[in-house]
Amino acid sequence: MKSNLWWQFNDQYQLSYVNWAAYTDYSANANAFWNGTQYDQLNNASLWAPSGILVNNKYQSTNQGVTC
Repeated sequence: MKSNLWWQFNDQYQLSYVNWAAYTDYSANANAFWNGTQYDQLNNASLWAPSGILVNNKYQSTNQGVTC
């Protein structure tokens, strides 16, 4: 999967993983949310596009150096 290659490259050079679009009125494979999702709905995981789910899963499985 090309996303994994991208993350490996970012890890190697200590770059940010953020590389997907939050813009919801655009039809593209990198969108995090389904077309038409309103900004006050972004925390609703059922409205996340496959790319958004993939990125969220990566974040959740990776130590980002932040504790809550």
